[in-house]
Amino acid sequence: MSALLKTQSVTFAGVAVPLFELSALHYVDYLDYVNELSWPEDLAENSSEKDQVKALQAARRVNLQGNSRLVAYGLGLSEDADINTAQKQVQTRYTLGQIKEMHDVVAKLSGFTLLEEAADESKEPSNQELSDEPADSKK
Repeated sequence: MSALLKTQSVTFAGVAVPLFELSALHYVDYLDYVNELSWPEDLAENSSEKDQVKALQAARRVNLQGNSRLVAYGLGLSEDADINTAQKQVQTRYTLGQIKEMHDVVAKLSGFTLLEEAADESKEPSNQELSDEPADSKK
């Protein structure tokens, strides 16, 4: 992997796993992949519990697909590596929690805003709200 890409390691059971920022090509390929994923339809409010469970499971599967694809790219694929094989290896070698943790690291390295961060930013007060002085005060 190129020394120009940012890197960070995560450790699971004493084993360090190096993760890399996405290259420009992998970044665009990942966006294309995510845009092609089929999310389950929104359910009506009066949907049965069984239908709600099915929709939640389908959403979790799609989420796993997206997260594991980003991790597969972030593991630093060689140019001749097959991304589908790498993604399947991620899904079979790591737990859901480990995939999520690695996803978040690769996402941050690559400049993606995580949903949790976006929610936190929208809650932060503006500079004017932080000031004890009125906005039109003159010194």
